[in-house]
Amino acid sequence: MRVLRAALLFAFAISIGVWIGRGAAPTLAPEAQWSAAGSLLEARNYPRVVALPTGELLVTGGVDPGSADIARSTTELFDPGTGRSTLVPGIQPGRVNQTATLAWGDRVVVAGGTEFYDGSWHAMARVDVYLPYARRWLQGAPMAAPRADHAAAALTDGRVLVAGGENGAFIYSGAQLYDPATDRWTAAAPMPRPRTQFLMTTLPNGRVLAIGGLESRGDVSRTSLLYDPLADRWSEGPSLAYPRVLSALATLPNGDALVIGGQQGASGTAERYDWRAERFVYAGLLMKPRFAATAAALLDGSVALVGGLPDSALRRGFNPTAVTELWDRASNTWRVIDGLANPRALGTLVVRDGFAYLIGAALDDERADGSVQRLGSP
Repeated sequence: MRVLRAALLFAFAISIGVWIGRGAAPTLAPEAQWSAAGSLLEARNYPRVVALPTGELLVTGGVDPGSADIARSTTELFDPGTGRSTLVPGIQPGRVNQTATLAWGDRVVVAGGTEFYDGSWHAMARVDVYLPYARRWLQGAPMAAPRADHAAAALTDGRVLVAGGENGAFIYSGAQLYDPATDRWTAAAPMPRPRTQFLMTTLPNGRVLAIGGLESRGDVSRTSLLYDPLADRWSEGPSLAYPRVLSALATLPNGDALVIGGQQGASGTAERYDWRAERFVYAGLLMKPRFAATAAALLDGSVALVGGLPDSALRRGFNPTAVTELWDRASNTWRVIDGLANPRALGTLVVRDGFAYLIGAALDDERADGSVQRLGSP
């Protein structure tokens, strides 16, 4: 069965034509390469992965269409140094489409998501808080309403902003603030319009940038919003060059946000939000147009874009790509590197100790895979 976003993944896909005008490929040294880094104990697609201050990677939730319970109720700690994973004590409801945010006191706040029962998916209001040094979970105060496919961002004062998302057919404009120090939720100013399946990141000036997504079913947004925590106010941000949903996001070392790919005309493009100038600027054309990829900024200043679903009129079913591309800021261009084991989509790319780890990306036909792949320079 298709357990997550199959309908959404293909509802907006169209042919994009042929891209022209690509710049010369940059030369990065030393060369980045893929290698096997280890394995999870349980195969799972679409988990949330957080790099902990302990050096481990926390893997929560996700789904395995081939398992009896479908949604994973276990949590794993993956050790990049040994390539081994261990289960964290404590069982939560299996979930997907949740958020996981590192906040005050190095606590990881896992909020909302969807759980599977009675033959369908249901949004949840549940919140769980992980204590990395104690290696244990606390059940937090629930959100005011169930929501999934929302976005979350850690504020500079230690709180977590949760905004948008959906519950069944309903799309939220509302937002809430969670304080891990007191385990309390307070209402935040609502966004000007409902929004789900969008991207959100905290900027160096403390404001939060919300990007793209869906403002209604089938309505892909090219708008952005800015949230000011001090004033508790949302304002309109600059427009994107293209409407974007199922795009990838990488936060650059200088605080800028690189937004990559997506469906429809955005699939072969990238743009960078310059937080000082408060505008989006051109960031090159991809060699392989795609959506549902994942991205991360590497220590050498480049950005890796991994896997995803090719946006092509010839695509049929869930058939991801294995293509990895690297963005070089100096030349503002993308180039392809090879070596990823198997085509993958909708995973999480997390950077730790100079390497990027790809976890939870689905194989063809949405098959779950427990292997962890590592990208870095030899």
